[in-house]
Amino acid sequence: MPDRRPDKTKTQWDMRYDADHAQQSDVCNIYTLASPLYWEMYGNRCLSNTGDEYGWLSWLRRMYGSPRPRRVLELGSGNGDLLLTLQRADLADEYLGIDLSEGAIRVAREKLDQEGCTNITFVQGDLNHIELEPSTYDIIISQMSIHHVERLECLFEQVAQALTPNGVFVINDYVGPTRWQYPLAQLLLANLLIQLLPRRLRTSYPDGKVKRGIRRSKVKHMIALDPSEAVRSEEIIPLFEQYFEVEHCIDYGGSISVLVLDRIIGNFGKDDPQSLRWFQRILDIDDWARRNGIVPAINVVLAGRPQRK
Repeated sequence: MPDRRPDKTKTQWDMRYDADHAQQSDVCNIYTLASPLYWEMYGNRCLSNTGDEYGWLSWLRRMYGSPRPRRVLELGSGNGDLLLTLQRADLADEYLGIDLSEGAIRVAREKLDQEGCTNITFVQGDLNHIELEPSTYDIIISQMSIHHVERLECLFEQVAQALTPNGVFVINDYVGPTRWQYPLAQLLLANLLIQLLPRRLRTSYPDGKVKRGIRRSKVKHMIALDPSEAVRSEEIIPLFEQYFEVEHCIDYGGSISVLVLDRIIGNFGKDDPQSLRWFQRILDIDDWARRNGIVPAINVVLAGRPQRK
């Protein structure tokens, strides 16, 4: 029988972009790592950002913005916000974004029309079966998309040959346990923190339900919902090292905080001192647990250039 998993994955992401993934404000209420507060209080420090620098894109511009790249490719471009951010910063001359979801491409193109951008192109494509033009891109980037790719070897091979001689591949991605099969210690710490949080800080977005805890996902349920989710996530770093000479591997947290804060992150803010204190406690425990090897690292920025043959 033919493999229907790509169709199921595409349908799932089309539905998300028709629901709550179109606007960045919605995404920031869902995902901890999309929250400016997370980056201001923790992520920026991991990336050695200073002053007005914010997030991993500031790090990217600082590390790889000179000499000026000509062409930038984003794999898994989603709603288009990442490339639009880089275009506003005038990082490069041309940009191309590829995403599986037609819904995402539609949203991204609408944003291009609103801003009048002419040097960004968004196209639909499956990263598992992508064919890239050789020696074309100075920077290839991806944000939280590689962990959805099953044919990692094929993708990395395509990326390596598509980079210009001095080109670099930079990803910001989940590299934790495949299919979210988190170890017991990670689940126990996250659930303890969730139970300790005041009830008002546990209201989930967008359904308004109270978050009571998390459980280890059943693999068969994950495959039924989205066959691509964390399909080979724990293999990303070892395979990246086979195809690319690693220049940076930066762990910026989330092993505990993401599990605790996803879908309730919007309840925390600088105008609420109590929430801010809880936020800092969660970050501190996250940092402590990772530094002491109690939980695995799950989010990294990886940068590398193709291995010399």
